[in-house]
Amino acid sequence: MVARSLPLVGVLSCAPGEELPPIVWSGEHLDFAPVVGGDELCAGTLPYMDRYLGLAGDAFDLSVGRTVYVLDPEGEVNPCDAYACTIGGTIYTRRTPHEHELIHAARAGTRFRFFEEGAAQAFGEDDELNAGRNFADGPLREGIEASADGSLADSWYPRAGHFFSYLHRYHGRDVTSALYEGAPRDATADEAIAALESATAMPFDELVADYESAERFCELSRWYRYPLFPCDAPEALRPRCDGEEAIPIEISLGCDAATAIGPREGEVFGYVAIDIPAEGYYRVEGAPSEVGHRGSVEFKECALGCASHYSGRSYRDLDAEIWLRAGRYSLRFTRKVDATELSTMSVTIVGGDCR
Repeated sequence: MVARSLPLVGVLSCAPGEELPPIVWSGEHLDFAPVVGGDELCAGTLPYMDRYLGLAGDAFDLSVGRTVYVLDPEGEVNPCDAYACTIGGTIYTRRTPHEHELIHAARAGTRFRFFEEGAAQAFGEDDELNAGRNFADGPLREGIEASADGSLADSWYPRAGHFFSYLHRYHGRDVTSALYEGAPRDATADEAIAALESATAMPFDELVADYESAERFCELSRWYRYPLFPCDAPEALRPRCDGEEAIPIEISLGCDAATAIGPREGEVFGYVAIDIPAEGYYRVEGAPSEVGHRGSVEFKECALGCASHYSGRSYRDLDAEIWLRAGRYSLRFTRKVDATELSTMSVTIVGGDCR
């Protein structure tokens, strides 16, 4: 169970004070070093995290170095006073996977905290670790000023993520890259705002007005985030149709399957991507009702911001029509760890170009 009162520090600059556990798995970008006694992971978990680092590098146009991922469920070797943190090229965390910290590691972030935590929220949060947080709703300048001492209160994370998603979506990667270069960790609030004005070529007051008019604010990262995997991973794309006939979109969530991720907080999950050809209503058909509420499917448009489409349904309630925009979507399938009857999950999406 997650200790939700713990601070969620993201990137620190101090040196580790403990010897790291041995590395037991290595991928292209990731070395996995669990503390003895950690949960046994499903087969897809470590390749998923390794792939996530590569996708993050592509998204931010950064060269990704190697990251050591220390899974430390009891906080035995964690040198920071937080649930998780990234120190240099090492992630210390009590959970796996932890996409928020993977984004920090990919960005090698010792940058201005409001922007850096915003990036990790917008591209890293695939669930709500702090779903019950009280979010700060003060002016944007107040949030920027709140991180001028190099830290950021957890209540400002949703606003930081929402603002970063606005910048990346409406102003583009060049602007967020300029912020990465122009707003170091030790910048003052005035220096961070000056970097914003330089990157966007807009006075701060005009930028704030545009931000506030662009779309509504929502505090849940799963609504405004961009799911790097599967949206940017071509291997995750699944067909909806065989000619004019809708076909099942199936995923294996048996823990020995390459598509199974977790377990995390009592759940196993996995992702696929689909393309929707035209805006409209689509009928989603899933499992019979007797499987109960022990599984779910979430649809998330491959776009940043609260205006992007998100919907989640119990697996038993999938015989329903949902409205979807044209574009690519992430489908997140989730089952309870002990719901072995849901080790294979599938949906059929009828409408548009197939019936």
